[in-house]
Amino acid sequence: MFKLSLLLILLPSISFAGQLELDVCTHVHHQPPYYLGTTTDMPEKGKRGIFADALDRTADQLHIKINWHRLPWKRCLAGFKAKQFDSLLGAVHTDERALIARFPKNKTGKIDNKRAMSAVHYHLYENRNNPLKWKGGFEFETSRFTIGSPRGFIITRMLQEKHVPVTESLSPVDGFHKLNQGRLTGYVYPKEATPYVLSKIPGSELIVRRLDPALWITYIHLPIRHEIYNMYPDIIEKLWTIYAGFIQEELP
Repeated sequence: MFKLSLLLILLPSISFAGQLELDVCTHVHHQPPYYLGTTTDMPEKGKRGIFADALDRTADQLHIKINWHRLPWKRCLAGFKAKQFDSLLGAVHTDERALIARFPKNKTGKIDNKRAMSAVHYHLYENRNNPLKWKGGFEFETSRFTIGSPRGFIITRMLQEKHVPVTESLSPVDGFHKLNQGRLTGYVYPKEATPYVLSKIPGSELIVRRLDPALWITYIHLPIRHEIYNMYPDIIEKLWTIYAGFIQEELP
């Protein structure tokens, strides 16, 4: 009887110890319908936005526990590098990040964008009253301008490396507000998330104009730290496949 009782006590611990847990960091910007919430507190399940809700559904199906962390993006990146987090919700693949984490790959060994979270189209936006002299790409007719771009985003670093005059913004609402007031000549942001931001700035629809084509098109992924992937490769591969499917069901 004692042995049976001891086994019953130990079984839940054994089951819990064998469950895969993932500490996932997501940024704090409210970008409906993709990311929902305005503080560092994670909204309740089912009200977190397309990307987080789809991951919750995937985790439930695969019996994975998700521990959510909601922080400014730069802190997510720093924590990921310091091994505080196992994954990032919506990271662009880079060689540097590939040293830390595994991204979904296809049978040829290339990054599998079919299992990405989404494509992202970064566009330049200008003030109609002070148009950018843009030649396309990262080329401009003059250097007498300043472009705003979100802090911690790869596109910001790309602009800096091309010697484009850039000022980093903590908030896209703040960045577009300065563009609307003429305090910036341009702003760079994903077109997928821009409508909501501009809806918060009265009159911006008359002042702010998107420039086409996109400055940069890329994909965001759910990278998983190599240590986790190496322990659970089959589960992580299933996670990426199921997760991409759930997102596609919800994307507008």
